[in-house]
Amino acid sequence: MSDPNPSPTVEYGRDTNRADVLIIGAGLSGMTTAIDMIRKGNGRNFIIIEKGNQVGGTWNDQRYPGCCCVCSKTLR
Repeated sequence: MSDPNPSPTVEYGRDTNRADVLIIGAGLSGMTTAIDMIRKGNGRNFIIIEKGNQVGGTWNDQRYPGCCCVCSKTLR
């Protein structure tokens, strides 16, 4: 059964109107900033905002014909 109130609220322990850090952009840099904050013990009181309709930043919004990402293991 899905949550009838999917948005974070104070009831869930999160006040979305206040945060120590505001991360602008849910692209690679924004997501790794959030991960680094958690891993280094700098807290989880941050909000990530993204203007697009999903995560991915520039790589999601733009198209680069002929470009691709290759895993380094395939190059060996």
